[in-house]
Amino acid sequence: MKTKLKMVEDNNEVVCDRVFDYSVAIRKGYYGIIDKDGAVIVPFDYHYIWPWGLDNYLVVQKWRKYGIIDLCNNVVVPIEYDYILPINKHLFKVKAGNKSGVINDSGEIVIPIIYDVINNLRYTEELFLLKFGEAYGLANGQGKTTGPIYEYIDLRNYPEDLFRVKLNGKWIFINSKFEKVPAPAGVDPLYDDIIQTLDRDISVVRKDGKYGLINTKGETVIPFEYDIMSIRDGIITCCTNAEDEPLTLMTVEKEI
Repeated sequence: MKTKLKMVEDNNEVVCDRVFDYSVAIRKGYYGIIDKDGAVIVPFDYHYIWPWGLDNYLVVQKWRKYGIIDLCNNVVVPIEYDYILPINKHLFKVKAGNKSGVINDSGEIVIPIIYDVINNLRYTEELFLLKFGEAYGLANGQGKTTGPIYEYIDLRNYPEDLFRVKLNGKWIFINSKFEKVPAPAGVDPLYDDIIQTLDRDISVVRKDGKYGLINTKGETVIPFEYDIMSIRDGIITCCTNAEDEPLTLMTVEKEI
């Protein structure tokens, strides 16, 4: 919980927001850092300071540029970016012009600052969606990336850390290590379309104009021989043409 503190120095009022054992303070429109006794730790040189809960690091703004300093006023990340957003205590999303990237707390570039969009993915702070023009890719906090090679990436919560991505007009599954899901012998894992089921363990898939079911390992559960397949209220039904009587294949709580 933040508390407001006030003190007067040289007849200039200083308003402080208490954060941990130090405080962000404002003097004559400039921000600095003082300790609990009012001693100046970081001089009043900045247009804004965000503590962000980063231990000894502070995101600062100066003349519309952003960087990171420590509590000794040492520059950790040069004050040259158009925006900085902490991802965790060691990684930061940065923006230079219209391009985004990721840097670490040593100022090293982890993901090149060339992407139009970089977003954190659902279950981890160190897995990212990349967008470059009309292409998409994935990257991790160590800088490993697929590059912007996919036409689309589905961000729904598939199990076992899986993603479905569109490559050369076909949908495939990849894992969080950016590896294609292995397919059993004789089964091509490239699909025309994938529809997630309610239990997230199997998917309705269209291949060469026919629908079937696969599991999260890419194995075929129901052969690709149906013209129509639908999911409603947890029940998967199908038929071989529009005039057939629908056949119930399974419910989400029962195995076939």
